[in-house]
Amino acid sequence: MVNGIIQSITGKCKLYLFPPPNVNVEEVKGYLAFAKDELAIKNDLALAQIFLKLSETIHPLIIGQVYRLKAQIKMLAEKLIINQVSDPAKVKQIISFLCSDSGGHNYTINRREAHDTLGLNITEPDDEMYTIIKNIYDDIDNDLGLSIPYNLQELSKINNGDYSIKRTLIESTIGGCNYFLSEGKISVIPSQPKNTAPVITTKNQINHEIYFEGWKYEEVPNA
Repeated sequence: MVNGIIQSITGKCKLYLFPPPNVNVEEVKGYLAFAKDELAIKNDLALAQIFLKLSETIHPLIIGQVYRLKAQIKMLAEKLIINQVSDPAKVKQIISFLCSDSGGHNYTINRREAHDTLGLNITEPDDEMYTIIKNIYDDIDNDLGLSIPYNLQELSKINNGDYSIKRTLIESTIGGCNYFLSEGKISVIPSQPKNTAPVITTKNQINHEIYFEGWKYEEVPNA
């Protein structure tokens, strides 16, 4: 491979994107579903050509990885749902909704939809339980900075650009807290003004140095 070009055993060369793009399951499925459902393409040969076109841009191994991740997501979903729903047909329906029909993992499922549409065992919290849930959320919000926009230029103005940000939390009262931490330094490099008549524009460059990224552990004292 040279500059993203792979030469096959037939002597032909294909251009792939390296490093591979961030491809998720929904995007690949959406591309194929658009061809079949929206464009109403039913011919097997035409669908094969559409898939080949996809494989010209995204390496076939990446497409295989997408399929493997999809299977893994379904397996994990089944393990979680089986504690609530025993009917196999209902389990399959719920997983299909979560992994496909909802359109993406960023789809918000409220309590009513979880109970009425998905058939999950949902209990509406009383005031005491709601306060506990809200306090837990506020604590996570404080740890992860969910209410603070991730703006590199603004981060460069705090602590001389040095930052330490928790990005993921896995907590339990027994196991303590595992968190994914990113540490680094952000600095803004002023650029020279460009005289582009009739206005003069400037665009600063942002230098982002990453010192550490990885998991760390801390004990959480019992309440």
